[in-house]
Amino acid sequence: SSSDDSLYGIASSNPRFAEVMLQRTAKDFIQKWMYETSQMDRKLVTKALHQWELDWRKENEGEGGDSTDLNIQYMPDSQRSMLRSLPKPARGCKCGSVSHELVSDPECVLYRNLRRFSPHDSNKANENTGKASGIYDKYDGKLTRIGSAHVQRIKKRAEEEESLKIEASFVDEMENIQVTQLKQAVFTPSVLTIIVLSSIASICDDADMNAIADRYIVDLAFNSKDNRIRNEEDIDENMPLVALGKRKTEYSTCDNTSLKRKKVEQMRIPSSYCLGLLLLHISKTWGHIYQEPDHVDYAWHEECRKSTIKSNLETADFKRNPRQPGSLSFEILKFTLDESFMSRLKTKDCTEPGNTNQEDESFHMHDILILHLVSDLKTGLMKEIESLLTLGMIQINKKGFTELQQGWEKKLNPFILNDMWETGWGKESDTQNKFRLHDEIRNTIDNQWKRDQEAWMPQSRESNACHYHHEYDYNRQTFENQYEDYVDKIDGIAQFGI
Repeated sequence: SSSDDSLYGIASSNPRFAEVMLQRTAKDFIQKWMYETSQMDRKLVTKALHQWELDWRKENEGEGGDSTDLNIQYMPDSQRSMLRSLPKPARGCKCGSVSHELVSDPECVLYRNLRRFSPHDSNKANENTGKASGIYDKYDGKLTRIGSAHVQRIKKRAEEEESLKIEASFVDEMENIQVTQLKQAVFTPSVLTIIVLSSIASICDDADMNAIADRYIVDLAFNSKDNRIRNEEDIDENMPLVALGKRKTEYSTCDNTSLKRKKVEQMRIPSSYCLGLLLLHISKTWGHIYQEPDHVDYAWHEECRKSTIKSNLETADFKRNPRQPGSLSFEILKFTLDESFMSRLKTKDCTEPGNTNQEDESFHMHDILILHLVSDLKTGLMKEIESLLTLGMIQINKKGFTELQQGWEKKLNPFILNDMWETGWGKESDTQNKFRLHDEIRNTIDNQWKRDQEAWMPQSRESNACHYHHEYDYNRQTFENQYEDYVDKIDGIAQFGI
């Protein structure tokens, strides 16, 4: 791809790598990169499986549970979340066991990881199940056979209703524990953009900015060709790998004359530590439930990022999701971005520019791993950040951290507002914040936008932009029809048996 060729060109122009790169072609470089990233992915999966098995064994040893008949070696949070959301089966429990029927049963494993945080004894609650129907016991033996059968049906129905009430109360308590104590979301927005905005607000609250060195400002002003070459070498030595591609585009768009006219031009890019914190926060909070959108939704979101909706099929961009639709792209990242890994990233960012040991290959491998994890093929996080920067919704400070720009809420696209309405992550719908979105995000959007029957109306007097529902629905339906035609032309209709 063009990005791979650009990365190859950057690496080969660096004096540190030039001699080695001259012996390799761009194809060799790309193949090596794909090999290294595939090795990283294998290590990610191995770490995740090991941790899941370890947690499952500790859970089985710590508490009793009906997990022997389930014949499983581990149960990750994503599997628990999926099973919890299933409808109640006709026989047995959602967990797959037939020895009980309710998830509030002490033997059920679906909420067993959360029970230990509960201040109440859920076993006693299950013992009280069915006592509300005791008023019908006085009729036993005093009615005819038909009357007794009728009373037994009423009694059984009352017991079932009471059991469902107790189960609903238990589930609500466990979900509150998951949100407040484990800091894991119960539900997730379907749009990654709002997850990234919430994560940016969260890490700005938690990160210690004072400990980070001011090292992520790149000076792109050059007075001569020789000075440019020397500065290129210095920049490459101290710049994180995630910034290399951006530097190349700046050089390629400016000739020597235009560069001489520039007095000072600065470029700020997110630090590896900032990107690691964002990846870790998303993985811990939503990684077990956020699923990649299908191809048509991904293409629609990409189209919505543009200033206007194109109606011409020949000029519209129909992009497919480079990641597997429905996959949990952030789920296992938290096992690699552990305390030791993040500590080394922070240590590197706390070091003044030029003082880092350039021969320490582990620093470079950490940067390479972050570069892979934020790539479009892995999570697409860097693309989201670049989009938000282009829209002016976020900025990057001198510490290399992303921050919300003032007035970001006025630039929200209607597809994000409609996702809030349809999914229910807004402040009015999600009163207990089971989506685990930052309060600043929820409060600011709630104060800025109100929905009526015709449109999303801005509450700020400074903004006159209204997003009308009929225009959005028409544009989306038109785009989906065009996308279907486009896919038919690319893939052909032979696959449908015609």
